[in-house]
Amino acid sequence: MTWKTYTLLLPLLGYLASIALAERELQGAEIVEVSIEGFDPRDVLRGQYIRYRLSTLYRLPSKERWSADAACLIPSENAPYTLSLHKKSNPPSACQHAIPIQFAREQHRYFIQQDQARSIEKIVQAGQGSISLALISKDRVVVRELLLNGEALSH
Repeated sequence: MTWKTYTLLLPLLGYLASIALAERELQGAEIVEVSIEGFDPRDVLRGQYIRYRLSTLYRLPSKERWSADAACLIPSENAPYTLSLHKKSNPPSACQHAIPIQFAREQHRYFIQQDQARSIEKIVQAGQGSISLALISKDRVVVRELLLNGEALSH
């Protein structure tokens, strides 16, 4: 092999190593299911994505929502986890998993097939939509899959 061949293979090896590291992180992560709300399938400019937020257990006035500096997941009866936004100095006693405040506040997107949009919309609006999250660390959360009635969305 010549140095040109090695030069071409080096980026490929780096890419494969990054995939292996990401997969290793996911294997050690705790997986939780979190309720979602705010479905909108009409994102024409960016393709067929649903836009959603994590469901919030405690309804805060908008002024307090943006003054919150911490977020955690709280188990709810007969349902997936829900989100709590709060002050670090006053977390709810039921908090089980801390998550980054930026992730908790963001609106997220998930790709779906165009022909599935209406049926997914009905399920999410009925409160049966959730998202599977991998809690890799206190500062890192990864969305794994969309769940409808507790089952993974099949494409």
